[in-house]
Amino acid sequence: MDTGLILNIDKSLETVPCDLCGHNNDEFLYLKIGTLTGRQFRVVRCRSCGLIYLNPRLNELALAGLYDNKYYAGNGFDSVINYLADFEKDGDCEKMFRPERTVEEIKELVPPPSMLLDFGCGLGDFMKQAIKHGYEAEGFEVSQFAAEFARTNGLKVYTSLEDLPNEQYDIVTAIEVLEHCFSPMKALRAIYRCLKPGGCFYYTTTNFDGFYKRWRLGIRDVRDDYVKPEGHTYFFSSSVMKSYFKNIGFSKVFHFEPYIKEGRLFKLLLNSGFVKGPANAPAKFLDRFLYYGGRNILITLRRQQRRLPLVRK
Repeated sequence: MDTGLILNIDKSLETVPCDLCGHNNDEFLYLKIGTLTGRQFRVVRCRSCGLIYLNPRLNELALAGLYDNKYYAGNGFDSVINYLADFEKDGDCEKMFRPERTVEEIKELVPPPSMLLDFGCGLGDFMKQAIKHGYEAEGFEVSQFAAEFARTNGLKVYTSLEDLPNEQYDIVTAIEVLEHCFSPMKALRAIYRCLKPGGCFYYTTTNFDGFYKRWRLGIRDVRDDYVKPEGHTYFFSSSVMKSYFKNIGFSKVFHFEPYIKEGRLFKLLLNSGFVKGPANAPAKFLDRFLYYGGRNILITLRRQQRRLPLVRK
C-alpha cells in the first residue's frame, strides 16, 4: 500500500452519487474507521433505492492501489486472510474461501465443460480449481500484482473491462468481489456483456437484508464487521441486487440453495441422527426436507440470512 494514500487521504477521497440509481439523496448512518488510514468514513444509505455505501470514498486510482503484494499477504485493509499463504495450501479445508467447494456449487448451475470467467480472480486459486474440474477458465483482475501472479501460473487474465470479449462465457463468478468495486453498476454491465445468452452470474457477498432496520432500532449488527474501509465500499440487500439486475437487463432472477451443505444447522441434524450421509451434503429426500425446512424456519425467524439472488442473462 502506497504510504502516499495515508498522507494524502483527503486528496484521494471523492463524494459520489448513488451507484445504483444515480441520485444524490443519501442518509448518514454512522462513521467507521479505516484500518490503513485511521480516518473515519461515512456509511450512508440511499433514500431512493436503499443501497448502502461509503460516501465519500477513495477514488478509482486509490482503490486500485490497495491491492498490492502487502494486501495479498494479509497486511492490507483486511487482514482476515493471507491469500499468498492460502494459494500454497494443498487442502481445500485449510483455505479461507474454500475454492474447490465453490466449484462444486457452480457445477450445479453450469456443469463443465463450460467457459468460465472469474471476475476479480485475485491470484487465480479459484480458476486453478475450476480448470482441474473441467472448466475452461479465464480471469479479470484490477490488481497488477495479482494479475501477474496468476499469469506466471499459466492463467489467462484480463485487466481492462474493455478487453473482455462479448458473449464468451457460460458462467461468470465474482467471489467476495462486488463490495470492492469502484462501480458495481459498471462491473455488472461488463459481466452482462461477456455472458452468453442464458449464461449465469454466480457471486458471493454478505447479504445486508434488515441491516438498516436494525440500525434504526439502535441494534448493533454483526455485519458491521464486514464494513471495512478503505476497500469494502458497497453493501447489498436482495432488493438492491434485483434492482441492479433489472436495470442492466438480465432476464431471470432466482434464489439458489446449493446441494452441498455445511454449517451448524446441518451438523446439529447430523449429530442428532435426524439426517445421514456425508457431512457436507444432505442426500436423501428426508435429509433435504429437514435441512431446507430448518433453514427456512431460521430465515423466517431472522436467525439466518438467505443468500442473495442470482441471475441468468
